[in-house]
Amino acid sequence: MFNVWGYDSNFTKLPGPLCQSPDAWAVDSIIIDDHYSHIACQSGLVDLHNQRRRWLRIRIGSQIETECNMKAIVYHNPTAGDEDVSHKEMKDALHAVGWTVIRFCTDADDFRELLAREPADMLVVSGGDGTMRSAFRQLAGFSSTPILILARGTANNIALSLGIDLDWEKRLSKIEGYSPQPFHFGEVQYGQGQCRDFFFESVGVGVFADYLHLIENDPDRADEIAGSDEDKDFSKDYRAMAHLAERAGGIDLEVIIGEEHVINLDPALWMEVTNTQTMGPRVKFLAKDDPQERKDLAMVYASCSHREKIISWLEGQGQGDVRETGAMVKFGGTFFFSGQIKAFHIDDEVHEGEEGVPTTLLIRRFNKPLFVLR
Repeated sequence: MFNVWGYDSNFTKLPGPLCQSPDAWAVDSIIIDDHYSHIACQSGLVDLHNQRRRWLRIRIGSQIETECNMKAIVYHNPTAGDEDVSHKEMKDALHAVGWTVIRFCTDADDFRELLAREPADMLVVSGGDGTMRSAFRQLAGFSSTPILILARGTANNIALSLGIDLDWEKRLSKIEGYSPQPFHFGEVQYGQGQCRDFFFESVGVGVFADYLHLIENDPDRADEIAGSDEDKDFSKDYRAMAHLAERAGGIDLEVIIGEEHVINLDPALWMEVTNTQTMGPRVKFLAKDDPQERKDLAMVYASCSHREKIISWLEGQGQGDVRETGAMVKFGGTFFFSGQIKAFHIDDEVHEGEEGVPTTLLIRRFNKPLFVLR
């Protein structure tokens, strides 16, 4: 494993509030009614003991046994998407399938603390991609408790990448057929290695990062170039990105994939390292490959020499695999980028590059997946 900044690039061994153990499969013991229970991910078996109930056994890869009433902690965004769902409506819907809500949580910072204090059989995350990311950042490297995703957002990229039904009520009606499946994601170090975060969709520079930067710093201008979106089909976002792609300058990037130094690259118009098939406003780079199935991250590198085809691809709202534009796609577990970058994004959060100092991004797949009911 290469060592870009002179220290161990295995992020999971770095101290940090979201990661407690260097063991890829180690998890903390949790207490239920003063009895210890250990989640043994490596064997694929989760045993939770409660004095008031029988043993509940959930085997990864097999159907959930729902003989016992399931206790759930719910992280719920009631105003996600186009239709508000109150706490009471969500609680009643879960109760109807035999689940007991022991705690509602609306602040992601409280999610992990609640789980440590009041262990649950299941976690429910209800909302859009932003809600998912807020919750998953707290759970990454900390919990292997199975997660039920109820997708109620606008893009719902994470749910789509996992083949999850976007009708949350219909999804609940089929709960007995689900089993916990791994959801892989990535982590990124930046700021000369001093900052660290997780990502669940993508990390990138160029067109999409510039669009997010414009929305954050000059929303009126962003609206002006995007125009209206009466059909709510993300067409305005594609128009805005096509506009920016037409005018963007190139970014000279040093690129390392694994231990291979990629040379002779034209300046980048758009570069993304993606964990899912779709990202942002449902931009689907990969029609033929799924990073989740491959258990690898995918780098999409579109250079300035591909500008006209990328613009046409965006104007067509991303129809077809991005490789048809000539963009390069590489799969791998570790990527390093360095260059004079105006802005980069981590999922839907945009970060400024450091003026006069090369921005470095060290990106890799995190070695402890979350487990999502599918």
